[in-house]
Amino acid sequence: MKKELFPKIILMPLLLLITATTSPAEQNQLSVDEDLALGTDVDRQRTFRPEAGSSSSDLFGTRGGYVHPYVSLSEAWSDNIFNTLKGTKEDFLTTFSPGLLLAYPGVKNMPANSFASSNNSPGGMLADRERVDYFQRFQTSLLYQADLEKFADNTDADLTHHRVEGQMQLNLKGGITFDLAGQYKKSADSPSDAPKRSEYTSDLVDLAGYIELGAKMDLVLRANRFHLDYDQTANRNLDRSDQAYTARLQYRIKDNTLAFAKYRLTEVDYDISTLTDKDITDAGFGLKWDITAKSTGTAEVGYGILSYPSSTKDDDTDFSFRFLMAHQFTPKTSVNLSATRRINESTVGGTNYILNHQATMRYTQRFGSKLFANLDLSFSRDEYDQPITTSAGPIDRSDDTILVSPSIDYMLKDWFIISLAYSRANLDSNINAYDFTTNTLSFRLTGYL
Repeated sequence: MKKELFPKIILMPLLLLITATTSPAEQNQLSVDEDLALGTDVDRQRTFRPEAGSSSSDLFGTRGGYVHPYVSLSEAWSDNIFNTLKGTKEDFLTTFSPGLLLAYPGVKNMPANSFASSNNSPGGMLADRERVDYFQRFQTSLLYQADLEKFADNTDADLTHHRVEGQMQLNLKGGITFDLAGQYKKSADSPSDAPKRSEYTSDLVDLAGYIELGAKMDLVLRANRFHLDYDQTANRNLDRSDQAYTARLQYRIKDNTLAFAKYRLTEVDYDISTLTDKDITDAGFGLKWDITAKSTGTAEVGYGILSYPSSTKDDDTDFSFRFLMAHQFTPKTSVNLSATRRINESTVGGTNYILNHQATMRYTQRFGSKLFANLDLSFSRDEYDQPITTSAGPIDRSDDTILVSPSIDYMLKDWFIISLAYSRANLDSNINAYDFTTNTLSFRLTGYL
């Protein structure tokens, strides 16, 4: 286990500053990598769909102020709650999700999802947080959400999840901005046929500095720390601490086009399984565009080197890419597309990492001012870097997962949403024991202020 370079003390100013500023008055990516269980969303980042009547930027902000409470109640049914090939079990899940967002100064527009966090991603984040301009000197926010899960039959899987997020942005003279954010989670992996769910605690701290170098050029420096700690002894080999450091130089070619070059170093440090420690060095470049009010996008490619400081294993190399596009065909019709190729951490013994390819699409159709229909499609392929030992001998494991999810949202009031969704997840592996198909139907009521 390497010496931790990212100082833990960075958590203290985050919590102190947010607490001090909030006490006087009082964030769309579909993923098939994880949390395919009954009624859950990826990393529990969404309690309701932002397309239902408002964009994600004003999800909590139909009313200005310092305090934004919200609550969600959902009922879901699945024919395969453990995502297994044989011995499938169906069940109902009731989830009660209260939450509270505190903002100081009071603003109407606060991001609903500032973190795209993931236990599988080196560094703990699927992508860097996007900068939000508040157009004022100082802004803080603090969010708390609980998810109380109750199964009808499999009560051993009942659990309460907790999530706390805080953010502080400071805009200084001379074009310098500091953005500090943190997340704490007490949660668990998806239910399985194991006697007890794999509960864990994770914390993530992300500090970014934005420096204007001229009218068209900016420098972004970022450091983040991620810590993952499982409760059960059987899962302690997954405990780890990651640190990532990023430098990004941006140049505005045109008013609507931004070019950038990026360098990133990620250190993955396992507490026990030190042979899977790795240093990942990535360098890449890309473009961000906002061609019209209807079309925006990002395209990025990179090349990475994986080295293993605690092992004699040779270095691995690979390339990555990320493509995002959002297009609004009409005021009532829009589509979001994404495609990525990236390295993920593996939870299977004897393997070092997973090469993940993923493509997603969300189509949204608005009917009048209150009814919204969404169609989510996603394909993912996971390729393990080392053969998996089976009764038939070593096999290079590859998993293909397809997820289809149509949904309807009805905005009964400007503060109350009714949602109905269906999803079908199908995992097809070249090792048949990992195959499964799961159908889920859910109904959700959400209210917010």
